[in-house]
Amino acid sequence: MNIFYEAMHTGHDREVLLTPGCDFTVVANWPHHERPLPPCRIAKEPEEAGPYDLAVLGTDRFLRTKCPKLYRYHINFGHEPFPRHILEQIDFAVFTNWESAERCGMGDDPRSKVIEHAIDCDLFSGWHGEGPGEVLFVGNNIPRRKEKGPDILWAVDAEIQVDLYGYANEGYRHSIGAASHVEELVEVLRRYKIYFNSSCEAGVSTLEAMAVGMPVVTMEPGNFKSFMQDGKNCLVARTVLEAAKRIRELLETPSLRAQLGGSGRCAVLGRFEAEGRRKEWKSLFDETVAKSRV
Repeated sequence: MNIFYEAMHTGHDREVLLTPGCDFTVVANWPHHERPLPPCRIAKEPEEAGPYDLAVLGTDRFLRTKCPKLYRYHINFGHEPFPRHILEQIDFAVFTNWESAERCGMGDDPRSKVIEHAIDCDLFSGWHGEGPGEVLFVGNNIPRRKEKGPDILWAVDAEIQVDLYGYANEGYRHSIGAASHVEELVEVLRRYKIYFNSSCEAGVSTLEAMAVGMPVVTMEPGNFKSFMQDGKNCLVARTVLEAAKRIRELLETPSLRAQLGGSGRCAVLGRFEAEGRRKEWKSLFDETVAKSRV
């Protein structure tokens, strides 16, 4: 199957490109240094290769591509409706969780599909929490991304230090740089005692921290509500002061850190393992192409 793929700029969608039985032509400003692309063709425009059996899009830039289309929808934080001009030209919209689909009015739409995040649990593993750092948050460009909860992060940091790891975080007093490759990110996660998520969503970075085996303190997430279980595989906070209190509780209780970290890793292994996601993508690719031939 020949697929045109408009990849996201984060590199978190790399697992899609490992879908078996598919040949990909990729258009993206890909962060090669962080998460290298698997073998595929690179193009600036779809016309450079093809024809295609299918296109997987992330913006409206390539809606003119003449083949069946899937649209990967990023997290909806503001309850904005799904863009009508996109919906009219695609076969399916793909979300990472049903909460996101519902927020943009697509929860009951037959064109909605949910394929959750894929986590490489073999790579993201090995937490020991024995490094000099204590509390970590991972993200790029956080001061300019309201959905990541920068105000909450700042406020919690005023109570207890939270180091921030990622690009373009200038101005945050405890910014500690960024990874040059994914293995470096994993090693940083392994060293810290606690991961703190200030966002209103539990994103890939939170799930990767859990996969490593880090105990997680998170603000109450708007997604994966049944998965993020307070006191079982993470600690959930609803206010800044509660977040600081729960972080201190973990810092003071090594046995609780080990318990939550182990439970969190087991939970991610059971739900977000990468091979299962690849099979779901292949099934959706087959369904979309078959639908176009009816």
